[in-house]
Amino acid sequence: DGGAGGAIINIGDVAGQQPWKTRPHHSISKAGVMMLTKVSALALGEHNIRVNCVVPGPVLPPVGSGPELWRQLAEQSPLKRNGDPDDVARACIFLATNDFATGTILSVDGGEGINNGR
Repeated sequence: DGGAGGAIINIGDVAGQQPWKTRPHHSISKAGVMMLTKVSALALGEHNIRVNCVVPGPVLPPVGSGPELWRQLAEQSPLKRNGDPDDVARACIFLATNDFATGTILSVDGGEGINNGR
């Protein structure tokens, strides 16, 4: 096809890996984004198009929440802090520039994904 290829970076959410009882629609849609990433990586690899997904944890306070919830989220994190949008940006840059990464689901969540026992 003569194309130079490229990179697609999808943004998931830890809710796609751990179901949220109060927001099932969000969990379902984010799980779909992760599977879309994998299926697209298989379909587009022959065109030298890499498809990956970054799965951030808390990087911005939830809409409508107060500072208390934001503080609680930090306390529950294994790193005892919330993330920053720059944390997610650096992960995206890594996946966009690594020529051998495709179909990767990269968690940038401060350990939230391994902390089910809270």
